[in-house]
Amino acid sequence: MKQVEQEIAELFCKLPLFLTSFVKEFEPFAPVKLNATEERTLINVYLKPDEPMVVYSKHAGLSQGAFTSVADSLERKGLVQRIPMKRDRRVYSLKLTESGYAVADALDTQFKDFIAEKVSNMNPDSIYTLRDAMRVLVDSVKMLG
Repeated sequence: MKQVEQEIAELFCKLPLFLTSFVKEFEPFAPVKLNATEERTLINVYLKPDEPMVVYSKHAGLSQGAFTSVADSLERKGLVQRIPMKRDRRVYSLKLTESGYAVADALDTQFKDFIAEKVSNMNPDSIYTLRDAMRVLVDSVKMLG
């Protein structure tokens, strides 16, 4: 069994390359000028609302201090607002404004359309195999927490 876990670890290390090859040509259009970290943060808030800012900073790969400037920038652009968490009012979350939701929704749609177009170039058997493998990955992430 150890050999299977080792193979999984080796394949896992290849996931960033796989993901990069899928998204390297993606150039989103937003009505507001955003850098890559701001885009990722906006999408994370869109997909996982009501998380503490520390969670969003980790997803962005930034320290809490460095992430503050990202949150400040998004707030200045009118895309998010800081709100205190209900369970601990000293901890803040980011909430999408109406325009922030519209931008995030548009980015999400563009990204999904881009991936769907990219996948459509594969042969049908590979498409179904990839879909099934992606389902297993998503289920595994949920299971592992």
